[in-house]
Amino acid sequence: MIDYFNITIEIDHQPFGSIRTKQHENGNVKTKCFTKTLYINHVPFYVTSMDNGSRINIRCCPLKLFQGHNLFGSNSLKKLWCSLIVELLNLLGIQASPVQLRKWLRGEFQVDGIHITHRFPVSEYPLVGQVIAHIRRYSSELLLPTPIIKGVGVTLRAPHGQADWLFYDKRQEFGDKRTKEQKYLQAVVGDLAERAKDRLLQVASMSIRAELKLGKRYLQDNGLDRGNAWTVAKAIEVFISEFDELGIGQIPSLPQLPDVYAAIENPKLRMVVIMWANGEDITRHFGVSTVRKYRTAVMDEMGIDILKDAPVLEPASIILSDIFNSDNMLTGFPKWVRKYPEIALR
Repeated sequence: MIDYFNITIEIDHQPFGSIRTKQHENGNVKTKCFTKTLYINHVPFYVTSMDNGSRINIRCCPLKLFQGHNLFGSNSLKKLWCSLIVELLNLLGIQASPVQLRKWLRGEFQVDGIHITHRFPVSEYPLVGQVIAHIRRYSSELLLPTPIIKGVGVTLRAPHGQADWLFYDKRQEFGDKRTKEQKYLQAVVGDLAERAKDRLLQVASMSIRAELKLGKRYLQDNGLDRGNAWTVAKAIEVFISEFDELGIGQIPSLPQLPDVYAAIENPKLRMVVIMWANGEDITRHFGVSTVRKYRTAVMDEMGIDILKDAPVLEPASIILSDIFNSDNMLTGFPKWVRKYPEIALR
């Protein structure tokens, strides 16, 4: 599902928001409009007037705006931005022409950031925390595994450096009153909020969330910085492709090392991996350029950083490939939401 987006539309308007004026010594004067916070169903989203009133930037989690939650939702960027742009223009009192509406309908707008989130089922809730701990322990330092400060989760950096991943416990986040999730749900479904909350907590308990965060540079480099590039199929394709590139949980344990050695065909590379596994500092045995060559080769073949990673003592009790199997990835909406159509933007 599309969990967050940062988009910019082109439309002439009267600049809004607080304005800062800066005059340089050479006499040039520059003005900047600060971001304005708007609300839909009590959920904040952020808009900025840009380029002297010719463009508007919009940043938000659209699912929370229209569903009251983001536990599940649509992979269709079109459904989300169509609803949001219409609401935004109404709130700002801006009139769009039929030509502009048709352009946006075709996806002719800039995408500066997007988050894609999917759920993977677990047999029982305690397994969520165990999987997160496993990812932290068995992931290469190359991925910069870092605990999320608030809640139970871990962040990873994609090997190419242009994307981030979050793996976290959504039940804990949704149940935390400080996140105001219950307030948003109440605004959408009213008196049914308590019953809907129980259902949503049940959904959150039976899955672990994986969130892919893509920024402007990644989108530009991959031709995904326009709205018309994002179909439902493309959102799923990018998510799965980037997840495969991540290669989480690849640090071998000591008992697994003989099989690791046997799988390496290059004898020199095999020797370097054996040295690494035995705790040798390879920078004492090879020159800088040779160390760089072997380090890159091992990263490419095994997803391991021989300068930062170390083998773990015992095999993992959790097989991540069983958990994060694309065939098991949960998309779409649970059947029970037919009773609560307000919380499923179809």
